[in-house]
Amino acid sequence: MLDDLRIPLFSTYLSTREVELEEMRFTLQGALTLPGRSLLLELGNRLQANKERVLPSWIDSVRQSPGATSAMEKLLERRGGRLMDLLLSLLQSPTAETSASSLSNVRAIGLESAQAGVSFQEMFHALQQVRPILWDIVYEIYRREQYWHPAEFIEVLARLFLLLDLFSEGIGQAYLQQKETIIQEQAEELHRRDLNLAREILESLLPHHTLTLPHTDIGSIWIPAREIGGDFYDIFPVENGDIMLIIGDVSGKGISAALLVSMVKYVLKANAPLHASPASLLTVANRLFYQDMGPELFVTMFAARYNPATGTLTYTSAGHDPCYLCHGGKQAHLTSLDSQGPLLGIFPEITLTDCTLQMRPGDTLLLYTDGLVNVRCQGRLPVDSRHLCGYLRESAALPAQALAQHLLDRTVEHCDATDDITLLVVKRVEEEQLHA
Repeated sequence: MLDDLRIPLFSTYLSTREVELEEMRFTLQGALTLPGRSLLLELGNRLQANKERVLPSWIDSVRQSPGATSAMEKLLERRGGRLMDLLLSLLQSPTAETSASSLSNVRAIGLESAQAGVSFQEMFHALQQVRPILWDIVYEIYRREQYWHPAEFIEVLARLFLLLDLFSEGIGQAYLQQKETIIQEQAEELHRRDLNLAREILESLLPHHTLTLPHTDIGSIWIPAREIGGDFYDIFPVENGDIMLIIGDVSGKGISAALLVSMVKYVLKANAPLHASPASLLTVANRLFYQDMGPELFVTMFAARYNPATGTLTYTSAGHDPCYLCHGGKQAHLTSLDSQGPLLGIFPEITLTDCTLQMRPGDTLLLYTDGLVNVRCQGRLPVDSRHLCGYLRESAALPAQALAQHLLDRTVEHCDATDDITLLVVKRVEEEQLHA
């Protein structure tokens, strides 16, 4: 009797063969005896002949088992026959091609079951329910046929049940894949939400009111990159009719950068009325940044105090890219407004100095962040100061906002922006030109 085969030989045989079969994965090729291979083929033939009976029995067995769900039952009704076909294919044609195809199909069924809301535990339990059915078929062969030795039945059962275990493993891999996909989608959705929130925060921090200033036309552009960084600018009035012109870039991306920008702008606006000197303002701001920001965080900044009535510009710069004053007239040239000190927030104390320039009608002040000059261009040299002022002179007659857009278009032409881009263009004009 088949029950007599439950002897220590069975567990011993399984333990020695399982490693070999694990290496072969979904293939039934290997060191099977000739009678063992013959028995597997006979099992496949019997399973094929009884397929119309086996599948309903399997579904009924799953339906009657504890914890059965309608989702599991419907899945078996749709895909149980396919699983049987895969088993038959491996029994009747145990080749590398059928093995690879079966693994792919089993994973596809596992993915479908995961998407249908069937848990892996339910799917695993359903595969276990088919074992007694297959056992009965093997027992029927054993009872009616005398050709095969009992050890060959052990060999075939071990191989058959390991095959079902590999089915379970293939389905399990699909569940893990689905879980990873869901986790990845959730992470991407959270990342999108963070970027959208960062964009909203930064947009809310931009100047929303246009200042009407004598002899002065101002244009600005703020374009965040896909991975939103920490570019910012501000224009606000202070005492004596002066205005502050601020442009900068904080380290980091996304929400962290947006929150840092909000702190930086609060510090600047709160302290600007107390310091007539831009160098003094940034020195005080640096102390506060150093105290409140982490060691890996920093700010680059250009700050200027501009008097629209006289055209006097007093500025300082801390670790920021050089900005430029492009002089108009027949002898067009430029003045580079270089950094006067280190990045803000790195050292507890820094020394900055003020520089003063006189803007005359026809002069254009260009403030920008490094995203403008760090564009990736194929077959073209990086943008430098000559390009920037050349682009400004090309359309010097345009209003400041149109001039800023022209400068952006010419700079990123045939290039890919890799960072946020922020531009601030300040034109010194005659009063009649301003209202033309």
